[in-house]
Amino acid sequence: MAASLPDELLARILSPVDSIKSLVQARAVCKSWRSAVESDQLHALRAAQTTAEPLIALTGGGICGRGYRDNVLTNKLSFKFGRDGAWFAGPPMPETRIQHGVVQVGRKIYVVGGLTLETGLDPVKRTLVYDIWTATWSDAPGMRHPRKHAAVVALPDGRILVAGGMDHFEQLRSCEIFDPKTEIWTAVAPLAEKRWFGAGAVLDGRAHVAGGRSTHSGGSRTMEIYDAAADRWNFGPPCIGGLERGCAVASEGELHRFADRGCWTYTPSPVEPTVLRRVEIAGLSDCAIGDVVDVDGTRGRIIGFHRDWKKNPHRTRPGLPDDSEDDGVSAVDVLVTDNDASTATWLGAWWRGGYLRYTAAHSTCAAVGDEILLFGGDSMLHSFGDLDYHVDQAKDKDRGEVMVDRITEMFYEESIDHVYAYGEPEDASWQRSLDQSEDAAATVVHI
Repeated sequence: MAASLPDELLARILSPVDSIKSLVQARAVCKSWRSAVESDQLHALRAAQTTAEPLIALTGGGICGRGYRDNVLTNKLSFKFGRDGAWFAGPPMPETRIQHGVVQVGRKIYVVGGLTLETGLDPVKRTLVYDIWTATWSDAPGMRHPRKHAAVVALPDGRILVAGGMDHFEQLRSCEIFDPKTEIWTAVAPLAEKRWFGAGAVLDGRAHVAGGRSTHSGGSRTMEIYDAAADRWNFGPPCIGGLERGCAVASEGELHRFADRGCWTYTPSPVEPTVLRRVEIAGLSDCAIGDVVDVDGTRGRIIGFHRDWKKNPHRTRPGLPDDSEDDGVSAVDVLVTDNDASTATWLGAWWRGGYLRYTAAHSTCAAVGDEILLFGGDSMLHSFGDLDYHVDQAKDKDRGEVMVDRITEMFYEESIDHVYAYGEPEDASWQRSLDQSEDAAATVVHI
């Protein structure tokens, strides 16, 4: 009788099941039950529900405190249930990977781009696919262009957007989308600014890429929002401060961008700001993003720049797609909005009560219900060498045993997993993370 139920009804019946073990057992009932458990519909229904015990998947990464500078990369796939569960190993990836992106679509986890030892630490096009139910790795078609430190997000329609990043030495504007149904990569509209280390998240059904590094040095204050229907990027309001390394997550109608030891939270306005025009920068000397200016009698706020850049004359780039649009921008433009102060705002969410307990460099995060999971990553202490190096430096400068003890304490305190309820950094808890923490990538898996 159960086997004769329509697949759609079976999926709806099984979607509220909390126990992953129970779902695995349900697969063995009959072919129709197995088909329902493995269906995209069931995954979509469960993804829309609040998961009390999320399954975290952590992929690749550099060994904590050493990283890729010593060619110590991993191909680990690690899982963890909930806040207090122990890490356990999944089947390792076919190759090492850092500075990549990872997303879940249906029953599969996609690992996109990044660096690998197998190619001499060159950016890769290769896309790895992990099937959650069969626990096997396979290959999907590679990207059109190799890149690292790109923003990688799963769009609401199940396609995967890869925005910006960096090839060997140059920042990228180009973007591409992968459709798992057709297994085709397609070039889409480029970012307005070259951007790497940009952190991506989906808010209100649209991809947002915030911060990172642009053509200027230091962290970028700008954010770009992708309109998939129009295939167009628009600037959102600029952040108050520069956002460089770190991660971003959308939850409860807000975008949270972690950088260093702080978190900036973006609250969108009900109506998007109207872009009036592009203005030659010659008419706006010494202006910065966020400044309110008067342009030909019209008052507006600068929300982004288009900048010129020059190619490296000492390096050639064979095989760059003609439609990648990475040859720079000919004009120097400024975008302005028609209102002095947009109702969309950025706030230092946890700076009101002090900094985050640990740095967010190289970390990853995900939202589950009303909590934000922030885990992995390395501080600057780890990024500049292992513990022995820092201890030797302290001894050489005769800083004494007190400094040595403090360095040791800091080294082992940092790079931990922690969970934050909104506005409560003091509640951070979890054990120290796995050693695969530097430039790893993670996603919360809904199964």
